[in-house]
Amino acid sequence: MEQFGEKLKELRTKNGESQKKLAEILNVSFQSISKWEQSIHYPDVFLIEKIAMHYNVNINYLFDNEIIKEIKSENKIEHFKLVTTINHSDSIVTWTDYEYEGTIAPIANLDSRRHCAGNRFIKTHPGPKGYLIIAVNEKNEICFMAEHRDHPYFPICGPIGEFYSRLDGIGKANPCFIIEESYESRGQNAKDFEFVIPKNGILINIPYQSIETKNLLMFIVSNRLRKKIQNYFPNVKISGRTLFNGLIITNELNNVKVYLEDNQIVFEKEFSCEEIREDLSDNNTRDYIEDLEYQINDLESRLEILEEQLTRFDELEQQIDNLDSRLCDME
Repeated sequence: MEQFGEKLKELRTKNGESQKKLAEILNVSFQSISKWEQSIHYPDVFLIEKIAMHYNVNINYLFDNEIIKEIKSENKIEHFKLVTTINHSDSIVTWTDYEYEGTIAPIANLDSRRHCAGNRFIKTHPGPKGYLIIAVNEKNEICFMAEHRDHPYFPICGPIGEFYSRLDGIGKANPCFIIEESYESRGQNAKDFEFVIPKNGILINIPYQSIETKNLLMFIVSNRLRKKIQNYFPNVKISGRTLFNGLIITNELNNVKVYLEDNQIVFEKEFSCEEIREDLSDNNTRDYIEDLEYQINDLESRLEILEEQLTRFDELEQQIDNLDSRLCDME
């Protein structure tokens, strides 16, 4: 284990940092840094990850995997909080299906459940477009999450749209949707459904292209997506998939609980040590591969645009040739 202390001191000094500065970055005491470098004590796996990310090194550079497995630490719980308005329209607003401090969301159109203020269907509801929509059930679990935005053909986060769900992506079974009988007969692009708040749950609206949404997504997603959101938000796309169209997989957010506390929405996340150990060993390699995939997708998109422009140029060139021929004939 002496190797870790030596490596940490080497990285810190090369980076021109004092023990006090590194301690502030890691939110620990400078005495802890001193003890780590002297191999008296060692950080837990969560701090090891932060150290590796801070110095942009692979975890294996600090010490081998066998030593990582020997490090003991209990699961860690962290919180992310947002100030919110409750049951009244605002920039960041939370609508409740139950009475909260004398307020409650309005009753839905199709039954006694409740929805946020706004129009009936999800294409113009819940709330303004350009918002992150998060539905939380009575067990404080995120059961639905999507970006509410325009789409030329169907409601983008409707029953067949793009969204994260705890239910294997089955839209019609999601507690947020009331499906009318006419929905199937008119085709699945129809708006014959209503979006409601889960029973005894809440619905959160946050402007999508905001620092609050970026920080929230980085907090609740797993390690494999965190760096992508940090670098490419709001246009996160890998191999043709977006955050709400395959990147955040079913049940991935099961370790996140959401609840109201005074005028704040609290997101509580339990970090599993085993999960982090599995991610740490190949985290840098996976990030490198996904960065390459993103760059390839970006280049392919640019090539498509270029090919389209070249086609138009060829057509224009042909038109010019035709005009030249006509002019020659006229002469």
